[in-house]
Amino acid sequence: MLYSKNAIGILSLLLSPFLGAILFASNLKEIGQAKFGPAFVIGGILLPGLGRRIAPDLNPFIGLAIVNIIGSSLFYFYFWDKFFGEYEYRKKDFWPPTLLFIFVIGSVLMLQYIYSGK
Repeated sequence: MLYSKNAIGILSLLLSPFLGAILFASNLKEIGQAKFGPAFVIGGILLPGLGRRIAPDLNPFIGLAIVNIIGSSLFYFYFWDKFFGEYEYRKKDFWPPTLLFIFVIGSVLMLQYIYSGK
């Protein structure tokens, strides 16, 4: 069972390429290509920072949207076809890792808000 191409693409677009990278790495592990997984996760972590380095004066929300579009497009149009092109699979439920991701990010943002003194 694998996370679907659509789930990875949409979650990368709406939430973060980092979440897409985690799901993609999980899929790679399922098909015996786990050695590539850490590279995708590291790329998912570094992609937003790279976007800020390339265009530091860009509005943060626009920059985030651009990074998400690029990450989602890479997963959906390039990497999926490269690794899973003709691979037949059953779809795995994407809600548990998505809700966990939202909970962790929400907790971090809440702690940041609480400790910022506002």
